[in-house]
Amino acid sequence: MWKIIFFNGISFPNFRTLTSLLWSPKKVQNHNNCRLTFLKISFVQRYYSIEKMKINPKTSCLLIIDIQEKLLPAIHHNESVLETCLWSTDLAEVMDIPVIATEHCPDKIGVTTEVLRHKLKEDRIISKVDFSAVADGKLMEKLHENQIAQVIVVGAEAHVCVLQTVLDLLQENISVFVLESGVGSRKESDKTLAIERMKQNGAEIISKEMLAFEWLESPKNDKFREVLKHFIK
Repeated sequence: MWKIIFFNGISFPNFRTLTSLLWSPKKVQNHNNCRLTFLKISFVQRYYSIEKMKINPKTSCLLIIDIQEKLLPAIHHNESVLETCLWSTDLAEVMDIPVIATEHCPDKIGVTTEVLRHKLKEDRIISKVDFSAVADGKLMEKLHENQIAQVIVVGAEAHVCVLQTVLDLLQENISVFVLESGVGSRKESDKTLAIERMKQNGAEIISKEMLAFEWLESPKNDKFREVLKHFIK
């Protein structure tokens, strides 16, 4: 992950933090007692374009958050959310992309819904009690083990566990891409607000075809015809 490094080694992890300081000189002077000595708008634009990079199939994974037996039926448009989760899981398998899933308090909410769970590897299902999947460190361990720098996110609820996980991943300098049709909440309004908040904080909001074509990278990819036939409608 690229960072802007200042003369005393202080780095700013995201564009939002940088611009808030850029347009407020007083904040810049007070930020860890440092001052910006040189910063051009063109450099800021270059940084932004680098941070908001395309999805890289070599350094990305799919993260499925809490698509569980007792929660899923309460999610607005749950059939569509589940369909996207299944679609993205199958696509990840074809593209040899790692898939990680979380289960929130499975003893109370149930495990991942069976139609999805049987597609997952047991050692990549993480049980959690915190709303954020990042909080207990288990997810970050798996990301580091697999050298993951980008996470594609689906799951529920969008405004609770998904949102808190995304914000924490961004704080850890992991690039996050939220698959819009694959996240949901009990109330549609909560999903809408969650999507907006994640976007404001640096997450990319993507569609299914964006994911498929960026994982493919090129029609020269050996799996292009298979993906086109089975995943693009």
